[in-house]
Amino acid sequence: METYQQNYSILASDMDITYHITPNAIMLYFQDCFARSLTSKRMAAFDIIKDNLIWVISDWELNLIKDRPLWASDIKVKIQFREISAVRIYVDYWIYNSDEEVFAQGTSVWVVINSITKRPFAAKDMLTRAGITAHGTPVKKGIVPDISRKMPDKEVKHDVNVTDLDFNGHVCNRTYLSISMSTFPLEFIKTYSPKYMHIKFAHEAFFGERLTCKVSRNDQLCYWFDIENSQGKPVCNIYSEWEDNRESLSKDVSELIKR
Repeated sequence: METYQQNYSILASDMDITYHITPNAIMLYFQDCFARSLTSKRMAAFDIIKDNLIWVISDWELNLIKDRPLWASDIKVKIQFREISAVRIYVDYWIYNSDEEVFAQGTSVWVVINSITKRPFAAKDMLTRAGITAHGTPVKKGIVPDISRKMPDKEVKHDVNVTDLDFNGHVCNRTYLSISMSTFPLEFIKTYSPKYMHIKFAHEAFFGERLTCKVSRNDQLCYWFDIENSQGKPVCNIYSEWEDNRESLSKDVSELIKR
């Protein structure tokens, strides 16, 4: 499978207070496209669980290279399996706006694990039999932030509830992104736009747990979100870079929306 693509339309639930698509929605549409591609090959979560196997995402990276599209815009998501190693599966993605321009792109790392032993499963042969092969050069490492300038900013608590869970009964990976984004003041979202994010998923979290999100920053609009469970064990780490975009974000949306 060289590439797979799917069209979507940005819903009201996908936009922030400025009417632009949120990072959470970008992640949602990427994962939905990935899931649909697997479904077309009978390799979806509900297919492989019959063999006691499950898909787990370990890393997700987002580069925003153009302004995020507005509510009701049509977008297209395209994915490609870039590299399949012994246990890791690298999947790249590109998201196009209604003008057929890429506004977001990135990569992700997936692992198939045994649902009983929780150990990684070497899935390359299984994927090959399903017609899923890698195309492209090995994935380059993402941005490595300068953590020497990292300054503690705040801490927030989050009690995991039923709306945070995915179909596996674990905390959905997008929940961690929502927790981190909820720590920003309203004026920050009105003024700054994300330009880069990297998420590392470290451990599962479950219903009833209390999570702590420790926020750090530097003076160059870089933010870190270290999310831990009640035992102080890391469950997710998020690094993000932002840019001043008040001129664009303050424009009259009624003049920008395509009718």
